[in-house]
Amino acid sequence: MIVVDTGIFLAYFVASDPDHETARALLESTDRRLATTPLVVAELDYFILERFGPDVEARVLRYLLESPVSITPFGAVELAACTRLLSRYKDLELGLTDASVMSAAEDLGTSTIATLDFRDFRAVTTESGRAFDLLPRG
Repeated sequence: MIVVDTGIFLAYFVASDPDHETARALLESTDRRLATTPLVVAELDYFILERFGPDVEARVLRYLLESPVSITPFGAVELAACTRLLSRYKDLELGLTDASVMSAAEDLGTSTIATLDFRDFRAVTTESGRAFDLLPRG
């Protein structure tokens, strides 16, 4: 299982993004299951709509609906886990979306996260003290 962060999706959908080919290769060639969080979907939607408009937004949302990417639940239990994580790493100013990705990985029993935000994700460990395995590897 790989939990996917916003930056990977953004690079995947934006052909001019310098990380487009890397994101495309990662998402299209893996045989592992992919998951993301509703907060990633919301953040991705915001960036796509702002930069590219409603037609591209519709294509992105259709992809998410039709792709094998599962969207994890996010409610009070998940918010509490994110709050604990944000409190533990308050100096990093991670943000709720990144915390949701990290928390989802732990909930799903994986340490593998696809992200372009290596600085923050390398600085954080799971509640059990395990480091995340970050993709793509450079």
